[in-house]
Amino acid sequence: MSNFVHRFSLILLLTSMGTYHLIARDIRIIITDQKNITLPGATIKLISLSDSSSVYSITNEHGVAEFRGMKETSYATTVSFIGFETLMQKIDVSMEIYEFRFRLTEGFTTLDEVRVTARKPLIRQEGEKILFCSRSNGYQAYRKRIPFS
Repeated sequence: MSNFVHRFSLILLLTSMGTYHLIARDIRIIITDQKNITLPGATIKLISLSDSSSVYSITNEHGVAEFRGMKETSYATTVSFIGFETLMQKIDVSMEIYEFRFRLTEGFTTLDEVRVTARKPLIRQEGEKILFCSRSNGYQAYRKRIPFS
C-alpha cells in the first residue's frame, strides 16, 4: 500500500509540474503619453511567440486594457494610437509579472510642400452669365445666357 501511495504522489507531482506553465493569467496593460496622461482608445495587439496566436484589445477610459486567460509565455506587443508613434516590444508574462506600462511618444510628419491642384469647373458664374465648359474640346467655354428671376 505504501508503494502505491508513493507512485500516486509521484504521478500527481509530475502531472502538476507539466501543467504549471499552462496556467492562465490576466494581463493588464496601461498606456500613457510622455506627460503620464492615460490614453483611452489605444489599440493593443499581442502575438504569442510560442504558437503565433494573436489577440487585440482597446484601452478603456483610464488607459487600461485587460487580457483574460493568457498563457505564461512571451508576447510580441504592438501599441498604436492616433497622433503617436507605434510601439513594438516583447513582454514576458509570468506569475510575478502580469502588469505592463507603456509610454507612447507623439509622432508627427513634416511636409516640405503642399500643392493643391484642381480641374477647371464644368460650370461657373460671371455676373449674370453661367458658363458651361466642355472638357472634351480642350476646356473651350461655351457661353449661354440664363436670366435670373
